[in-house]
Amino acid sequence: MKESFTDGYLIALALSGDREAIFDVCQLVAGCVDSRLLETRFITGVKRIGNLKMTPDGAFEWRDKSLREEIQNEARNLLKNLSPIDFHNDKDLFEFANVTLKKLKSGRSPNESFGWNQIRRGRPSKNSVFRDWEIRMTVHTLMREYGQTFTGACVIVTDNIPGAENRYKTIEAIARGVNANECPPLPENIFPMSDKSLTIAIAVYKKNIDFIMR
Repeated sequence: MKESFTDGYLIALALSGDREAIFDVCQLVAGCVDSRLLETRFITGVKRIGNLKMTPDGAFEWRDKSLREEIQNEARNLLKNLSPIDFHNDKDLFEFANVTLKKLKSGRSPNESFGWNQIRRGRPSKNSVFRDWEIRMTVHTLMREYGQTFTGACVIVTDNIPGAENRYKTIEAIARGVNANECPPLPENIFPMSDKSLTIAIAVYKKNIDFIMR
């Protein structure tokens, strides 16, 4: 059975309003959630945030006032039976979903529930380690699951990942050695942060965990 693998610091960053981390965590949630939740409005919104880089309010269509009570009621119903099993026993992703659902249940907007409107706008230190691993994983997946050649996979990444446009040589260099058979290993210390940033992130993380326990 799959065990928890998500870095707790990444969850802390997401819950403290780091928008890059929110995108990353939403992608992880959408990728491992149990099939029974796939058609829920919550997971649909999470997918839009993670994959389309939409704001939470936009992803949940919050401007449509007729949907707000529906979102709130769904969050209330999901929380009744939600468990880590729904996230393949990834307790960190479960905690993230639990925090945001509790806030949605209380009537807060998606932007408020996902921490989108907090002061901090980006990861405290440039996370090139995670970025490079993400690129290698994307190339690997394109080769393994879609039959792309190494060159073809690098071209697709160059054309479709924000910030990678016209940087084929860079993508090729980052992905060098990637193949269809071996999954790129997750590097150690993948989410480096300064001591100050870590202190802030952990403090906000604890605050949100306290919210879970209410």
